[in-house]
Amino acid sequence: MPKMEKTQASSNGQNSESQAPQPNLIAFTMDADAGRLVKVEKVDGTGARRELSDEEKVDLVNKGWPTLETIIERAFEAGIGCLLGESQENAQQSQEELELWRVLVMSLMEKTSAHDLLRRDVLGRAFLETALQQGLASSASGA
Repeated sequence: MPKMEKTQASSNGQNSESQAPQPNLIAFTMDADAGRLVKVEKVDGTGARRELSDEEKVDLVNKGWPTLETIIERAFEAGIGCLLGESQENAQQSQEELELWRVLVMSLMEKTSAHDLLRRDVLGRAFLETALQQGLASSASGA
C-alpha cells in the first residue's frame, strides 16, 4: 500500500495531503472464449503490473465479499423462500436449521437449470460480461 506524503499547508498548523490516495487497482486477464481467468495482477499508480502473490489473493478473498456462486445460491434460496411464504424477518433459525435448509436447497438446485449457472465457464463468462458492461457504462458517463 503506497504511503501518502504530508506537507505543512498553512500557518494554522494543519497538514494537507500532497498526493491523493491511489485506488486499489486489480487487473484480470481472461480467456474470453473459455471464460477462464488466466492471471490476476496488481496495477500501481504508473500503470505497471505485477502478478498478485498468493498472500495478496488470500487477503482479498478474506474481505468477505460474496462469490458469484454464493449470489446465485442466495437468489435460488430467496426464490424457494418466497414460494414457501417465508420472509427475511422470519429467518430466526439456528445454525443447524440453516445448514439443513442449505442442503435441501442445494439438492433442489442440482435438479434445475440453476445448477448449470454454477459451472466455472458460465461464471467466468458472466464475470467478463458484467465487467465489460460496467466498463461501457463508465465510458458513456465519462467517469
